[in-house]
Amino acid sequence: CMDYRGKRMVKILVGVRAGDTRGLIKIYCGTRLALQPKRLGDETPSSPGKAHKVLGFLHNKDKRPSAHDYTRIKDVDEEGRIKTAATYKTYPLACILPVVHRGRNNAQTFVQLNAAIPNEFYIKEPTDGQFHLGESVNFHLLPVGEERLFHLQLRSPSGQQYKFVYQPADQGYILRHPVKERGAWIIVYHTDTDGWLPIASYNCV
Repeated sequence: CMDYRGKRMVKILVGVRAGDTRGLIKIYCGTRLALQPKRLGDETPSSPGKAHKVLGFLHNKDKRPSAHDYTRIKDVDEEGRIKTAATYKTYPLACILPVVHRGRNNAQTFVQLNAAIPNEFYIKEPTDGQFHLGESVNFHLLPVGEERLFHLQLRSPSGQQYKFVYQPADQGYILRHPVKERGAWIIVYHTDTDGWLPIASYNCV
């Protein structure tokens, strides 16, 4: 969602499996549903020397976590993918629309947004969730319904951090960066309560 000339506008990108020509679009909207946190009693006891994850960050007294350990970032799985997508668990189901595809197949993989973060972001580019090694990528994000400034970073698979620049013209955040590592590239932003949270995750092949 984004603000367009004072009104809310929604852009929907639909991806289906290769060979499928029909599908259903499920639209979730309304008040965000409270996600059920894990209770401390649900966690399995950790053995000596085993890492223990607290609030999305990895802590290990015996050895330092490797640079490719994406579990240090909250709401991201072991492969660097966003864990929480918009479903009936995050937003109420508003409607279901049938769709039919009559054009040629497109192998594009859309970027997955994190539905668990307290703020809403709109990704103008890139919408393709997959990069090629050596590609120079333009990132452009807009916060929805927010007037305060955020600190955004792009984090590489090796843990390098690259800051976004605020653009007053459209109140967006931009960054141009060459992708020189294979793996998950994650856009994160800083919150006052939970620290750094992921907005979206890309994959470089």
